[in-house]
Amino acid sequence: MISVGEVGSARTLVPTSTPPTRSVRDTITIGEAALDYGNVAEAALELEALAMALAAQGRREEAVRLGAAAAIRMADLGFDTSGVAWWSQLKERFLGSAVAALDEPVATALAAAGRAMGWDAARVEALAASRR
Repeated sequence: MISVGEVGSARTLVPTSTPPTRSVRDTITIGEAALDYGNVAEAALELEALAMALAAQGRREEAVRLGAAAAIRMADLGFDTSGVAWWSQLKERFLGSAVAALDEPVATALAAAGRAMGWDAARVEALAASRR
């Protein structure tokens, strides 16, 4: 089953010649709503979608850090999207490109910081990112 949030994320990140149209703020709202109804996996997926949107905006450092935070949270939950080809392609297109555009030591340090930051800190950073 695909949730509304996943469909919304996909529609705005599908390769086109224009940037994503779903706002960062919309992604945060959907993620927080998912938490309200107890779906932490959906909220983590929305955090990953937010990281992709940030990467599309050229906000690479935030994207790499929050993408790593989302990945570790989903791994902790046993929520694996690797079998979803279109989602994996989007991650590679946006997050992979963000990592590739950074110097390797910088990208490595940002990913490590994202993995170590914890879920609550990632949510705080995501909310802050939505206001910039």
